[in-house]
Amino acid sequence: MRTGLALAAILVLAGCAGGGAERIVAGSGRDRIGPAEFASFAASPAVELHGARPGGASDAEIAAALRLPPRFRDAPFRVTAPGPQSRNETRIVINFGQTGGVDGQALCEGRIGPGQAATGFSAAAAFCRGETSGRAALLTRSDALTPADPEFGRAMSRLIAEAAPRTEPINRFRGD
Repeated sequence: MRTGLALAAILVLAGCAGGGAERIVAGSGRDRIGPAEFASFAASPAVELHGARPGGASDAEIAAALRLPPRFRDAPFRVTAPGPQSRNETRIVINFGQTGGVDGQALCEGRIGPGQAATGFSAAAAFCRGETSGRAALLTRSDALTPADPEFGRAMSRLIAEAAPRTEPINRFRGD
């Protein structure tokens, strides 16, 4: 029984159970923006997109495929254009083709370098209130994803969940 469970866990971690190997790592950024603000944002989520769109998809196609984490009511994303006007609102900033680490503050401030041509798929996301960064994360996958692929929405939901503020504070003294 234990061997079967261990094998199943390895297959899921390796991505053999439905797609390429996936990795999400936290970037720089802290919970400077609280869960209540994220819940308010989730009522009408805005996304600012950067980098080469996967599969040459349009911004509208990407927005239509994005999903909030499961704990929130499903609401359609609206695209906000990069620039000073978008830096006055609460939004998720996504940079496709991001490699290396992710600096949430740089994403929120619009200091985004060109995305790299990557094997597979990569995207960085930061939850922003104006130019203030909350949490940030980087998603990499060994396979290419496009908004036409149902796994795209699920993968992006996991990325957005990592960039969302935590609902409960971490108690360092208890080791949580």
